[in-house]
Amino acid sequence: MNLKTFTKTVLCFALFAVSAITAKAADHLAIVGDAVWGGWDLMKATAMVKSPNNPDVFMATVHLNAGKGFKFLTEREWGKLEYRSGASDAVLKSGIKHTLYASKGASEDGKFKVPESANYEIICDLARKTIEVKKVAYQAKEIRYAALWMIGDATAGDWDYNNGVLLSQDSGNPTCYTATVELKEGEFKFTTNKQWGYDNSVYIFRDVNDQNKIVFGGEDNKWRITEDGMYNVTVDVPAKTISIKQIDDPAGHKPQFGNDVILVGDATIAGWNLDNAIYLEHTGQAGRVFKTTTYLEAGKGFKFLSMLSYDDIDYRPANNTVLNPGVPGTFVPSLPSSTDTKFSVERSGNYDIVCNMNNRTVVVTLSENQVLVNYPALWLIGSATSAGWNPGKAVELKRSEADPAVYTARVKLKKGEFKILTSKNVGFDQPTYYRDPTNEHRIVFGVDGDEVAKKDSKWTLSENAVGTYDVTVDIEAMTIFCDKVDMDEPSVESTDKELILIGDATYSAWDLPKSIVMTPVGPTTFKAVTHLEAGKEFKFLTELAWKRYEYRAESLRKELQEGSMSMLVPYRYTNDEDDKDHDFKFVVKESGNYEIVCDLYIPALIIRKVRYQDTPVTYSSLWIVGSATPGGWTIERGIKMTQDENYPTKFTVKANLVPGELKFATNKFADFTQDFFFRGKDDYTAVLGGNDNKWNITEAGTYSVTIDVASKRVTITKPARNAPTGISTVDSSDEAPAEYFTLNGIKVTNPSSGIYIKRQGGKTTKVFVK
Repeated sequence: MNLKTFTKTVLCFALFAVSAITAKAADHLAIVGDAVWGGWDLMKATAMVKSPNNPDVFMATVHLNAGKGFKFLTEREWGKLEYRSGASDAVLKSGIKHTLYASKGASEDGKFKVPESANYEIICDLARKTIEVKKVAYQAKEIRYAALWMIGDATAGDWDYNNGVLLSQDSGNPTCYTATVELKEGEFKFTTNKQWGYDNSVYIFRDVNDQNKIVFGGEDNKWRITEDGMYNVTVDVPAKTISIKQIDDPAGHKPQFGNDVILVGDATIAGWNLDNAIYLEHTGQAGRVFKTTTYLEAGKGFKFLSMLSYDDIDYRPANNTVLNPGVPGTFVPSLPSSTDTKFSVERSGNYDIVCNMNNRTVVVTLSENQVLVNYPALWLIGSATSAGWNPGKAVELKRSEADPAVYTARVKLKKGEFKILTSKNVGFDQPTYYRDPTNEHRIVFGVDGDEVAKKDSKWTLSENAVGTYDVTVDIEAMTIFCDKVDMDEPSVESTDKELILIGDATYSAWDLPKSIVMTPVGPTTFKAVTHLEAGKEFKFLTELAWKRYEYRAESLRKELQEGSMSMLVPYRYTNDEDDKDHDFKFVVKESGNYEIVCDLYIPALIIRKVRYQDTPVTYSSLWIVGSATPGGWTIERGIKMTQDENYPTKFTVKANLVPGELKFATNKFADFTQDFFFRGKDDYTAVLGGNDNKWNITEAGTYSVTIDVASKRVTITKPARNAPTGISTVDSSDEAPAEYFTLNGIKVTNPSSGIYIKRQGGKTTKVFVK
């Protein structure tokens, strides 16, 4: 090696070492000195904000005192890496860059100064070792803080200082700090410096006498959020005020957090095509934790959607982030208008991806099996399946944990045809596996418009081939095997896992469209709360049709005992004569409203009387359908409402609605011959059956919808943009007369049981009256 090469090598090494120090130093930067309000008190150091576009650049807009010194710290200790003016003090001129000197324990402790007291924008570039100050237009009041940070379990970062929510300075008034942020039920407070930890920062707390006021230091009084949603938060430091307002997003509706998590990006096989987007599945853990296993290509981006649309909330990193295997990365709910940041990985491969919506983290780990993984699941569809040609009800083939190229299902097949979809959430214009026309055990892959898709070759079952099959698809070997099995009990057919209660013991009698749809509460468990009439019979269907799989009693008119388990007998229809001999049903001894729980794994059921017995409960589920809903007039895509546990005649839901019409369906599997609840004499009244009058939604947004089928009362409310909903308040005017209003703003003299708006002494609260 010659001297020139050696020198070049040494210089490159030296530059690498300096750059490593700089990268480490760029984690934090804070201003100290008697030129700033906190002086030389480390706890009051002014935290600077890292530029979103350059991790080596830090910025702050604060007040500087003329002729006083300041410098920059990277840690909360003296003698660590600092940035100074060199051997002597330096007076900075507005708009003129000056050199920053990195000094670690050096004796040259020169400070920076400004010639005029004013509010300045300070920009430190640690890569170029420069500092620049500029006087800003706003000079009305002294600016103390470059930013504030919100911390607490109401935020995505919980009480983790490093994940505090940044409130940025308002461009017109930098003494005000704002953020649009997703908050959940919980508490929060503010810190003026998230860099130094819990014991070394100035805190901003809630004024105990007025939740719209702030105090610096003192008792640890926090603000409390009682309703999940998106909020505008504004803190005015000089005025010592805070505004917390729940908002609609720019598209006109509040996001539905956690209902779906959808993976898109050119790092995935789906690309940015929503038709091929990858839906993560719920892990079954407490809260909202989702997972999938799929292939990610190195160096390319991906993010997560909350809905199958680019016009709604998505989940991205604050800055473009490379995820390291096993190391959590943080994401934030982002509006479509915000910077489109993305995640990526350094190495291509199959990854297990876990999104935890509770703490807003994503973790990727390389899968043990590195066979090319395309889809989290495959889906059987066709006239030979229970789904028919409805993608939303397609029968799931689950991916094998041992071999992610293999997908399996045990499924009933009837006379007809089927093929294999790669998603149940979109239509037929998607990648699909078809039958190889030359070999029934081979699959071929086609996408919309290509020759394979145009041929649309399917598997066909004759009348003699009807039965239950173990279906195995291998997308690496491109094979399919359907092995017929002899079994006495039904298979789990689809992710809907239908179970339907029917009989003259119920309101529906034996009318299929009026039957009671039970609610899945576990992989094989279903529940319904409804009225049963003594001495009358009932049984359970797995489809909205006769002569299919059913669950019956083990003996004629089996009388159920409250709290005791009774066996469910699975029955597969073969012929009318055999069916007549085995059509055993259940009865109850006493009429009443019952909770009915069926576990098909055992299989067995348990019933118990519920506390509510005021009126017969006729329905266990309702669905909102109509042009105002995402599912339109497709009943099985209706918005499911939740039955109130204490008042089971009441059903509620929060739903994204758009301008259009709606009504309430009573059976998601039935057609339009079923019972509907229509609009009555006004928007607050419902009628069962009759003229097809509907409710009209005129403005897009997230609505709270409630219907009580006993009283026939309906409320459809949309929180006002400026109403600070979801924020608990402290009423200090206990002696003032109280007024009560319904959620629609109607004054009530003697409120009965329910939720009301209470106004007392100039303060307004949301209260529950028992």
